[in-house]
Amino acid sequence: MIFEARWRRQLHQHGSSSAFGGWAAAPDLIVVHERSTRLVGVDLRDGATVWDAPFGTWPRAVVIVGDRCLGIAQNIPQLVCFDLSSGQRLWSADLPGFTGHIVSAGGVVLVGGWRGYTPLMAFDLRDGAPLWRSPGRVTTVAPMAVGAQVLLADPATGEIRLIDPRDGSQVNAWSLPEPVVSDDSRTVFATLEARRLLVASALGAQWKSILRHPAPACFQRPERDCRERPSSWVASSGCLRPTAWSRSSPTQARCVSGYTSTTGWWG
Repeated sequence: MIFEARWRRQLHQHGSSSAFGGWAAAPDLIVVHERSTRLVGVDLRDGATVWDAPFGTWPRAVVIVGDRCLGIAQNIPQLVCFDLSSGQRLWSADLPGFTGHIVSAGGVVLVGGWRGYTPLMAFDLRDGAPLWRSPGRVTTVAPMAVGAQVLLADPATGEIRLIDPRDGSQVNAWSLPEPVVSDDSRTVFATLEARRLLVASALGAQWKSILRHPAPACFQRPERDCRERPSSWVASSGCLRPTAWSRSSPTQARCVSGYTSTTGWWG
């Protein structure tokens, strides 16, 4: 499969993966970090600048939630919320140093747990009002929203928790048979469809899971491991496409069937 570049944009800095916070995408707009301290809204049709806002040095996370963009810069201990269409700064909330990870579900923004440096902290998406804070530090890979709830995973133990972000209460918990990937530049969870996902283990497997409540989750290991361990996935029509190139084939992207874990195509 041959891809044609429709436009290119000079970032004036080294790029990074979406899993590491370098960019986030909406249907018509992509938000990228460029020139060391700026967040820029870029039109997906032609690469034109839609807005340009001061932000800070390398992002720990940048996410898009509906009509808002949220980010945490490395050198400024704040969670910042921008209007996605204009780049206007809507609100900010002070954070402890070394806070990382952002996920939003049910009108709540959840941050923290990156490398176990900070507690989990929740804020109202509308105005940044603080909602709750975990009593101690929490270690989790990048969380993932599942409807109005949030999935967390401890990379050392393989424990996966589903929580209610409005109060931090645990909805359910499961244990993966292996530790999960803990690399900052890679995502762990990939959704297939409602309550079905893949979980990347540290040993190279992509565990298929069905999250059932209140019954335990059902984990199934595919016959063949996905050892390329892409930095992120894009789900489409039962197919998962890594957005980073595999190490074994640096010029190709891989499509993996969400139902059989077999390779559908390379491009």
